[in-house]
Amino acid sequence: MVAGDGVLICFSGDQAGIYAIAEIIESSKNIEHPADIGYWIDTSRAMNRTYFKIRNTCKCSCFLCIKGTFYLHW
Repeated sequence: MVAGDGVLICFSGDQAGIYAIAEIIESSKNIEHPADIGYWIDTSRAMNRTYFKIRNTCKCSCFLCIKGTFYLHW
């Protein structure tokens, strides 16, 4: 993946689905201690990994895909 590529932001679990569309804005970097470490349940999985800086392009607030079902919210 490189700068300019589009990505889908997904979540797993009961409400698994695509929640946002984003664009990679910087090349990947290995980060030992990410700034969002407080959001991780298992912090050991966040350490010393490759990350991409992204920019949100669509929050999917009116169009959402949860577990393969597409929803339109008006």
